Amino acid sequence: MPVAWVFEGGSTLFEGFERLKENHFGTERGDALVLNPFETVYLAEEGEIEPRSASGEALSVGELVEFFEDRVPGFRAGYAVYRDLVERGYVVKAGFKYGGLFRVYEGDPDREHSKYVVRVVEPSERLSPRDVVRGTRLAHSVRKEFLLAVVEDPSEPRIRYVRWRWRRL
Repeated sequence: MPVAWVFEGGSTLFEGFERLKENHFGTERGDALVLNPFETVYLAEEGEIEPRSASGEALSVGELVEFFEDRVPGFRAGYAVYRDLVERGYVVKAGFKYGGLFRVYEGDPDREHSKYVVRVVEPSERLSPRDVVRGTRLAHSVRKEFLLAVVEDPSEPRIRYVRWRWRRL
């Protein structure tokens, strides 16, 4: 099982990652594969990687979640959405430059563009109409649909997806 060296922004694998790369996990950087925090936890839960701290200690999934919760705002809600989308068969990548937490592909990201930009919100979070319009317009400008993923309870994930489309009247 490949070893994933955990750092604040996710984890890095230096060998044995070909199958993960073929399944569209991570970003190849030189001779390494870099996983974001959501990919790191997901693959650890699935038993696909062996996460280790910088000092070489093995990390449990619980320790990983704690580690990333301290460093990534809204990690639990984001992870609930990430896991749900991956389990539905989508390929999920970071979506920051598109105004969301994730961009979502229905197929091979090397052959097609992402279909959705996903912003994760918790029920207590307030969104202004401006936030929704801004997200919808930005997604439309890059030919994507804007999804709000409302996570009602990250510990027992119930997620509602709301799709927004830009329409000309």
